[in-house]
Amino acid sequence: MEERRYVAVIDFGSQYTQLIVRRVRELGFLAKLHALEEFASLEEPGAIILSGGPRSTSEEGAPDIDFRRLQEYGVPVLGICYGMQLLNIKFGGTVEASDRREYGPATLNPECNEGLFEGVSKDSQMWMSHSDTVNDLPDGCRVIARNQEGTPVSLQWGDSFFGIQFHPEVTHSHEGLQVLRNFLKHANKLRQFRIEDFKRELLEQIREKVGEKQVVCGVSGGVDSTVLAVLLKESGIRMRAIFVDHGLLRKDEGDEVRANYRRMGVDIETLEASERFLGE
Repeated sequence: MEERRYVAVIDFGSQYTQLIVRRVRELGFLAKLHALEEFASLEEPGAIILSGGPRSTSEEGAPDIDFRRLQEYGVPVLGICYGMQLLNIKFGGTVEASDRREYGPATLNPECNEGLFEGVSKDSQMWMSHSDTVNDLPDGCRVIARNQEGTPVSLQWGDSFFGIQFHPEVTHSHEGLQVLRNFLKHANKLRQFRIEDFKRELLEQIREKVGEKQVVCGVSGGVDSTVLAVLLKESGIRMRAIFVDHGLLRKDEGDEVRANYRRMGVDIETLEASERFLGE
């Protein structure tokens, strides 16, 4: 169903993977993060992004992907860092292991101002975080960008498979968002991202998973636990929210946390545990 098409981000373990999802949503399209084990059963993706990762493609047991299934989805694919190296191998090229890690800014020099790099300026800064690099390129592969030393940092296989060695999702890649935007232009009828729809889906998932059970939710007053507590409350399930005062909070912080939850309509229990944490 076309109305369900979304951007599937496959997680190979990069510290930036969640950022990829966020950037796609900032561009106005629905994106979901998937563990590698979920790859074979994606629900009608409109585009697929393979994230970076900390492993080397030459390592024994390194994360792999079902290339035939990837092709069967019939949608544009973008490999980032590890994802690009893996694609190069799948198309018949090679990746060279290195004992030197490249981490930090580099210069992006697109071969032309179109396709993946339409509207991207020459000598734009990009952010690198990798050890291995592509070596032999398979037949039909095109180099579409290089770094300041002439090393390929972006490849294209056919019309719908792309690879970039740098991380477009981080702000240190100054025009990374434009690169992602250009990639998504290759996808057809992607579902728009609306926070209201996303919230409604989360509430439905919570009700379905929890059912008649009760959820114990530890809250700290921080963003993550507060968002979770509010969603649990609005879902209507049975919830017990517990705030642990361990005696290491800033002056009056405990009172501020309790006041904030009252303002949001979330009932919390306070567990006074300073003696347990600070006592001998």
